[in-house]
Amino acid sequence: MVPSWSASAWCAAALVAVFVLLTLWWLTQDHAVPYGDAAEELWAAFRFRDYTLHADVGAIFDYPAYYPPYGLLLGGLIAIVGGVGRNAVVLGANLVCVPLLALACYRVGRRVAGATAGALAVAFALGAPLLIEQLHVFIIDTFEATMVAVSVWLILASERFSRVGVAALAGLAIGIGTGTKEQFPLYVTGLIVVVLARGGWRNMRGLALFAGLALLLGAPWYVHKHDVLGKIYSASRTGEGLLFPVPPLARPPLLSAANVEWYGWATLNGLLFAPLALFAFVGVAVALARLRRPEVRASVVPELLGGLGGAWLLLTILTHKDMRYALPMIVYLAVLGTAWIALLPRAWRTVAGGGLAAAVVATTLGMTFGVGGPIPERLPGNLGAALGVGVPPRDRVVVYANHDYLVSGPRRDGDVLALLRGLHRAGVRTIYWDPAVAGPEHGDFNGAGLSVLGRMAGISVASRIAFGVILPGYALLMYQPAPPGTRPCVRFDSGMGVWALLPHAGGGAVSYCPGRGTTGTPIPVPAISQQAGATNLP
Repeated sequence: MVPSWSASAWCAAALVAVFVLLTLWWLTQDHAVPYGDAAEELWAAFRFRDYTLHADVGAIFDYPAYYPPYGLLLGGLIAIVGGVGRNAVVLGANLVCVPLLALACYRVGRRVAGATAGALAVAFALGAPLLIEQLHVFIIDTFEATMVAVSVWLILASERFSRVGVAALAGLAIGIGTGTKEQFPLYVTGLIVVVLARGGWRNMRGLALFAGLALLLGAPWYVHKHDVLGKIYSASRTGEGLLFPVPPLARPPLLSAANVEWYGWATLNGLLFAPLALFAFVGVAVALARLRRPEVRASVVPELLGGLGGAWLLLTILTHKDMRYALPMIVYLAVLGTAWIALLPRAWRTVAGGGLAAAVVATTLGMTFGVGGPIPERLPGNLGAALGVGVPPRDRVVVYANHDYLVSGPRRDGDVLALLRGLHRAGVRTIYWDPAVAGPEHGDFNGAGLSVLGRMAGISVASRIAFGVILPGYALLMYQPAPPGTRPCVRFDSGMGVWALLPHAGGGAVSYCPGRGTTGTPIPVPAISQQAGATNLP
């Protein structure tokens, strides 16, 4: 039976379907080695799959990560259903997050300015360049942003906690979100303060249930890891002590212009780009101007403005800054940035809606298809980025770009996973490489990404290296320049290549590529860095 939805609701559902299908297409085209947080968190998802299958709750809460476990647990549950694979986990995360995020934006937008506004809010949110790219990888910021949107929707739907059942659902959403990432409360504090100030404090039963469930679900990891939280806070202030140092531009002095304007640049040049940012700016300005009207003050617009303003202020005070920390504000920006369009006369509404559609199409072309020329090797999500990891460009206004954070259009060069699967078929069960050339700043060849691909191929990573010899069942991966005329197993567009060396019966090593077999004569095993182990993944 076909649901009796409005045309706007069907439009929102169609946008969700198109978004997920485009992600599926992107995944089938991309051969890149995962890197950065996308590699670390995908590896964690595989580990959480193992813990869940063994009912090892202690391991889930003890996992040595800087983040609470619920987002990573989601990845583990998806891996149980879809298998140990990047595409399965990323697509599963899309199937969870995209419909929920869209539903929340639609319901809040409809509450503010009708069903058309709800559909426009969905288009805005799913057209945000940072969201598009982050949903091409598995990273918990997208789950955090989803739970912020769901929490905002349910808190508003609770009618200031007077609807006890909905207030309980809102508490569950807050608890799950808080158990996903430490920054989560920053995005809902302003909203909750305004809701309480406008009468929410009077509905004690709903408020108590909301707060109790939020604490019950969200607090356990924080109590368990209270010692770690102090270290993280201290490290974020000094820039040292974390797994990777916080770049100076990501921790400006509190009382400085650079700090005040930081998330302005992050929103303009990272989260939205100029066309969508213009819609958001106009929407916030219109909402503030319309507060003079009693019917607007009686609506949920003050709550949304309080939520957005509170998140912006708290993020500014937060010592460690990152472009992706702007992502969970998307529900506020999407709703406020499009609700004003629904209030325009029909002709102007058509013009503004067409402008929004053009902006969304442009970001989709850039972020999903990579339209627009060469893409830099060091995107802001990379530790080798020019300004430091997670720092947005601040010397220009980005109107259009085909790159943003971590990934962009699909990479069709360098299918390392196919190489590893071929090595597995040839009897290789363990791989290792020279850690000196596989640092986390390398997108093509990095320890975390290789470990993830190894797990997907059924190959483990050596915890210890036998120097000067390659053991039976082992392969040494060599990453080095591949001039024209050479035949590496994998060639990257950057001019680098990967060779696989296997042990030779008479001593030394021999080059082997799946499909081509052994090539050349035996050579001595190349010297590698004197390090015990090839990866820092737990």
